[in-house]
Amino acid sequence: MPKACSGARGKAKAKEGKAPLAVGGVAVALPDALPATLPASCPIPVEGNTTNHYGVSWIKHKHHKASVIKALMPLLAQLRVWCCTPVNLARRGVGHLSAKSWLKEVTNIKSYLGFAYHYHGMLTPTLSLYLDASMVMAFLAFLIYVRGADVPTLRSHTYTGYRVCVWLSATGMLATSPQQVQRLLDWYKGLHAQLDNLPRVPGRAAAAPSFSPALLTAAVVGMVKRAIARVAVGDKPTMVCAVLVQAALFSSCFWAYMPTLRPSVVASLQVAGLAYCQHPCCLRPATCLGNRVFRKQGKWWVAVVHHKNEKKWKNQCLVEFPIPAALQSLMSAFVCEYRQLLMPIVDEHEHPFLFCVPSTGKPMCDTDVSTQFARGIRAYTSWPADALVPSPQSLRSVFVGELRASGVVVDEQAVARIMGNSTAVWDAVYDRQHAARCASGAIEKMDAVRSCMALEI
Repeated sequence: MPKACSGARGKAKAKEGKAPLAVGGVAVALPDALPATLPASCPIPVEGNTTNHYGVSWIKHKHHKASVIKALMPLLAQLRVWCCTPVNLARRGVGHLSAKSWLKEVTNIKSYLGFAYHYHGMLTPTLSLYLDASMVMAFLAFLIYVRGADVPTLRSHTYTGYRVCVWLSATGMLATSPQQVQRLLDWYKGLHAQLDNLPRVPGRAAAAPSFSPALLTAAVVGMVKRAIARVAVGDKPTMVCAVLVQAALFSSCFWAYMPTLRPSVVASLQVAGLAYCQHPCCLRPATCLGNRVFRKQGKWWVAVVHHKNEKKWKNQCLVEFPIPAALQSLMSAFVCEYRQLLMPIVDEHEHPFLFCVPSTGKPMCDTDVSTQFARGIRAYTSWPADALVPSPQSLRSVFVGELRASGVVVDEQAVARIMGNSTAVWDAVYDRQHAARCASGAIEKMDAVRSCMALEI
């Protein structure tokens, strides 16, 4: 693990070739010449595997880590309000961030400040370090030459720096001339645009999944059948049975019965009629019904309003589809009888979510989705003890690959819409065999082309 520089050494590194930086109404003297090119190599000496963990969360010295986090959290809280408020004219054209995008922003910030701590001796890194263009360049070089980051990652970090600088200026934390600030912002804009000129990192080679899709299918189907059998007995609902029923329905949202839904969508599903929308990104919680399961024409349906492409799809953002027939009776039993047993400590009107963490009765967050999926697979199926359970998010690309390899004729656009994306995204991201399959088809067509060419002679 890379160590932070000792006191004098760290101060020397911090001062070398840099102008004094400060926030909180103190004048900031930016250098006369901002760096114009990326370094030809990583300017920071690194050692072996010590580059795997370099963010703020990986500071080993507990007192240093505590002081960094203590100083950082209030600023992040202010920045979050500034970034996530839907209408904020002080952002000067900087886009609004959703709750999900904000988490990515925090990850970027902690990575950069951790880099400053570990490799530049900044024992108390702050957001003002985004004003240091030389350190930003060094960080990008580190990501390129050591971490092998791709262009989208580099551009994401650059835009994070631009957003932070706009915030520092707009909130009055910089008592410096508008010309100096604008010069730095223009520098960030130019860097963000020209990073697109870098060669792209080749896509990951198509490889077989790290698990057996057939084994996972058998596990989920077996769990659902086991839950249906327990419910059909007609005994008084118990907590043990309620956990099984939830695990079966929860797993079916990701494999075997439905196209692999987004984990964030599944975690945000509510039972219709219990409360208005509780989604953190909803702008109209008093009237929106949210992501929900509901009854229509004697069947259970799923309606998804809030998802990754909600803004992009605009008036077409609502996605509705019926729950598979094999799950209808199980869903009825869960909503009407078993669900209440899992949340004895939370009033139902305050907690309208379909699924919850069984041990606490609280709604699931993103990390709970993977944890509960793995626990259900291991607890109620014969999943090998030494095999990892795939995460729900990783199942999305596997599902697309398996669907196309199966040869089953389906409306791919409709399936992609249920998953919250499009067939274009399948081709570009999820289906890792797409390019190879297209190339193979082109080669196979050469026989026909050759025959036509021969007839023309």
